[in-house]
Amino acid sequence: MQIEFRLSSDRTRYPKITAKIYTVNGTLVRTITSNTPMLKGNYQAGETETLYWDGRTDEGRLARNGRYLIQLIAEDTKSREEILKSIVLIK
Repeated sequence: MQIEFRLSSDRTRYPKITAKIYTVNGTLVRTITSNTPMLKGNYQAGETETLYWDGRTDEGRLARNGRYLIQLIAEDTKSREEILKSIVLIK
């Protein structure tokens, strides 16, 4: 699954991004990236620079089919934005 998002900041060209996948019960399944500086701009599906989840857990096992939550956090020196979205994994 590729994750599309737009990243902006008035403070820096490289805000830090954290992206995590959780079960609907709140159990962490996968940390995609943590506090990674990324160039601000648009990240579209099909681009190699965008974030993606291969359906695996942090232990490398395939996650079960079902509903998950993706948490995206973008932060710079002055602000922090968080988005929580529901996704469905079907293999």
